[in-house]
Amino acid sequence: MTSVQKENMRPTLFQEIMYLLIKIGFVLLVFALALTFIFGAMRYNADNMNPAIYEGDLLLFYRLDHNYAQKDVVVLRHQHVLQVQRIVAVAGDEVNITKEGLMVNGSYQQEDHIYYKTKRYVSKVKFPIRLGENQVFVLSDQRTQATDSRIYGPVSTKEILGKVICDIRRRNI
Repeated sequence: MTSVQKENMRPTLFQEIMYLLIKIGFVLLVFALALTFIFGAMRYNADNMNPAIYEGDLLLFYRLDHNYAQKDVVVLRHQHVLQVQRIVAVAGDEVNITKEGLMVNGSYQQEDHIYYKTKRYVSKVKFPIRLGENQVFVLSDQRTQATDSRIYGPVSTKEILGKVICDIRRRNI
């Protein structure tokens, strides 16, 4: 092969730019698919999860893990409202809220990250309550004025969009 033939086989500048754009498009497509089906992202616009999560934080959540446990922080859509809550009880557990605080399966819960006493709200939820299959009981970390399972009762696991796996603080950025 002569040097002239080799020179003719090299891609033109236009071809190289097109190849680069195709690569960038493919990477963006994979990223978009991952954020749609595997992960989710949201900006947190409330203050009911202080001090764990602050208003304005960016949250990344994982959609594929459906094995929920106590203390998992989850993103859920309840009655068309996006919420971030902490799971305090799972299917089969009995939840009661007394003057002393939150009780799960007959034991009072020691929650290091909660600074306010868990009190009952006047609502349609009657305590004690036993969770059915595919149900969880969620509470906010700021227990004083939160909208959580004390008001609307247990949440179906089908309403949970995913577990929070990363909290990116936006303060002072």
